[in-house]
Amino acid sequence: MFSEKKGRNLRDFFQKLSKWLKSLFIKFEKERPVKRLALIVGHSEKSGGAVNYKGESEYDFNSRIAKKVEDISNRFYESLEIKVFQRHGGSCRVLFPGISLYKPNATLELHFNAASVRAFGVEMLVYKHGPRAYENAMIGDIFTDTYAREYQVKQRHTHRLDGDSVSSIDGVKFLSEGRGVHNLKSMHECNVPFVLLFEPVFGNFETEESKAVFEDEDRYVACLVKAIGDIREFI
Repeated sequence: MFSEKKGRNLRDFFQKLSKWLKSLFIKFEKERPVKRLALIVGHSEKSGGAVNYKGESEYDFNSRIAKKVEDISNRFYESLEIKVFQRHGGSCRVLFPGISLYKPNATLELHFNAASVRAFGVEMLVYKHGPRAYENAMIGDIFTDTYAREYQVKQRHTHRLDGDSVSSIDGVKFLSEGRGVHNLKSMHECNVPFVLLFEPVFGNFETEESKAVFEDEDRYVACLVKAIGDIREFI
């Protein structure tokens, strides 16, 4: 028969095992080389970008979000350092000196979408002709997967892998020209290997998707922190 004493011994064993595994994880986190992520606030103080249904610009909204993500991530992830970059005016080239000096492993630029009619879904923009474009897309796919699971939304754009009828890259838009290309190319010119531009939602119409982000900023911040954690091994 299973005695009460054996039950206590078993519980003690698993408690010790849990503590040991936790200490091992913390040790592993501290010993890993620190990677750097430049978190860029899209647009500028003088040119704020799209405006959401609450009347707030991309720049104002994402300035607040980026600072929270930076603070939480830097306290939570031992092997990852995040620094926010934003500009008061001019093109994203004004960020060149700071980005070049920081030498990040990746950049993640925060935006939100807008459209003339109601539109839905999440997407990550990557430069089609940039170095390691396929790897950039795979990392973008991981990021949008995390977001889509949290918010139960569709991922815009699906790219089937060559010779594979099952696997695909979802939620990633390859750009070669037009909106967003200048930003992506500029960061690649700073020798950043992984350059991502995130568009979580179409914000100018009040929908269930947009309200989920703009009415609960803490949830959105937590989702970004989780998604960043999911890609940190690959940057």
